[in-house]
Amino acid sequence: MADDSPADTTRSRVTLLLAAARDGDTEAASAAYAMLCHELRQLARAKLRRHRAMTLLDTTSLRAISYERAEPER
Repeated sequence: MADDSPADTTRSRVTLLLAAARDGDTEAASAAYAMLCHELRQLARAKLRRHRAMTLLDTTSLRAISYERAEPER
């Protein structure tokens, strides 16, 4: 049986962190966000590039909005 690829290992770790965050572990939520921060920035940059219209949002703002929407309501 082949070893898991680094991407599979990262996905597994993020999945475990998100499950723990869902159960109220705030440290797990922070760790998951930190792992995904770079990818969220890349996705935001690509979305803004496709949008092409004038916007007040930048990649940091779009990433922050995505994070807020992903967080459970308090």
